[in-house]
Amino acid sequence: MPAVSVDGLFGVRYTYLDVELEFKNVPLPDASGEKDWFDPLIGARTFIDFSERWNLSLQGNVGGFGVGSDFTWGALGAIGYRFRLCIISLCCKSECASAGYTDCCGLRCRPLAGL
Repeated sequence: MPAVSVDGLFGVRYTYLDVELEFKNVPLPDASGEKDWFDPLIGARTFIDFSERWNLSLQGNVGGFGVGSDFTWGALGAIGYRFRLCIISLCCKSECASAGYTDCCGLRCRPLAGL
């Protein structure tokens, strides 16, 4: 039977956006701008050990609540493998995060891998 642990999370996410638009061969003026804010977050994460070597980690959070952005969320999933002879583990992750702000919104997804 898998071993499962669950943790509650709280914290702050800092977002900084810096954009520069340069138009070439088009009669439009260049544009730039920047914006930054802090968002309070709450969330949870779970670790599931399927065996002595294989494990799964899931994490999710929500925040913003009108303090920085209107609403923000993040999710992360990872599967890992622990090597027998050392404390190193290999994991592959996928992460998505989004923020809705009065002037802008966006979604970022990226695959991650590490030791």
